[in-house]
Amino acid sequence: MIPIKLSEIFSIFDKKMTIEDVDVKNISTDSRTIGTDDLFVPIVGENFDGHKFIEKALTSGASASLCNIDQVEKYSQFSEKIIPVENTLDALLKIAGHYRKQFNFPITAITGSNGKTTVKDILVHLLSAKYKTNGTFENFNNEIGVPKTVFSCDSNTEFLVVEMGMRGKGQIRKLVSEVKPTSAVISMIGEAHFELLGSRKNIAEAKAEITEQLPKSGFVVMNGDDDFADLIEEKSSAPVYFFGKSDRCMLKILSCSQKEDGIDVEAKYKDKKINYFVPLLGIHNVYNASGALLSALLSGVELEKAIEQLKTVKISGSRIEIIKTDKYTILNDCYNSSPSSAKAGVAILSSQHANHRTAIIGDMGELGDISESSHYELGQKIGEAKIDLLLVAGKFANLVIEGALSAGMDKNSCISFEKTENFEKVMDKIPLKSTVLVKASHAMHFENITKCLSK
Repeated sequence: MIPIKLSEIFSIFDKKMTIEDVDVKNISTDSRTIGTDDLFVPIVGENFDGHKFIEKALTSGASASLCNIDQVEKYSQFSEKIIPVENTLDALLKIAGHYRKQFNFPITAITGSNGKTTVKDILVHLLSAKYKTNGTFENFNNEIGVPKTVFSCDSNTEFLVVEMGMRGKGQIRKLVSEVKPTSAVISMIGEAHFELLGSRKNIAEAKAEITEQLPKSGFVVMNGDDDFADLIEEKSSAPVYFFGKSDRCMLKILSCSQKEDGIDVEAKYKDKKINYFVPLLGIHNVYNASGALLSALLSGVELEKAIEQLKTVKISGSRIEIIKTDKYTILNDCYNSSPSSAKAGVAILSSQHANHRTAIIGDMGELGDISESSHYELGQKIGEAKIDLLLVAGKFANLVIEGALSAGMDKNSCISFEKTENFEKVMDKIPLKSTVLVKASHAMHFENITKCLSK
């Protein structure tokens, strides 16, 4: 981060500063790690209120603190160091928007129901072949993570990739209004957050917000095989270029061949036939890699360099991460789960050359009215894929089992262990040398199952 004068931050909120000016070198939301002259931003969450730590932050050396207007009176003894705002979360984003104005390098924003973190990881890696590139750390893609990503830029940064998540309409629009990306990538439109938005069309419209404020000189990269591709193109203020298998695609996938350590892809870029290797499992990752590759090419990375760079990409943990132990081969994909990503995980498990395959499945969250049907259909997919053993936990465990049984799976091979904490009671059901998929939404804490299997 390039230091910002404290007086400059005060002026963003039209407040006159009466204390000595200092260089703010860090903007922190954690009072435990506050440094001298940092700006403290107290965040209010469902189960916590950072305002309780304003006094600690200021006495620990913070130069000033934001504070929601309705709580200012509590900190009257620090009035000169308090910056009153309507909402500290919005104010943090506003500071990030102000900070962003000093840079003129390109910024690519990424969203999608599934795959956005994978696309981000791949794109950062590809762009690094030509530019000094900063990107969102792991999947910190919300109102806190996006500003922190912006603050990570300094005078050496040449390109920024920002992942943007959302849980409702208007949220991405708010992020875009401050970050002002010059291009965007939309991986796909799925069912994630169906409970909050009610339909895939509403989800598509919320994702399309990432395209509304782009400059006409920019571009959007979109999955051309997605049934909402036309909606995205209609709403975009910049040209839209597609990747996928359909004829409309600038990067057209012609064929894929799954190998033990990745996927060989034959494609056509514009009018040129090309071949590239995606060192990840799952045909869905051909789409993720192809979207990132097209974005990198449109951003100026040479084709040969991008293809060579793609061979060495690595993605954030818990997303089809292969862990080999003396007892099992674990396909660790427990960061999150949705109908499309869970079915993709089952397809990967089914494709593995193994004598025995085990699926450990937990609930998929935030699906609302389609929760029951989605879990039943996932069970059907597991049964159809000829998986040898199904271990399932969560509220919808019985529906997953019912679906598997309807597709012909043996009832003796379907076991419910109710909740994550009970896994060790059924662990001995998994034969040695089994290939094991671990898949659930983050709230299920299946990372503890992965740890248990890895011991």
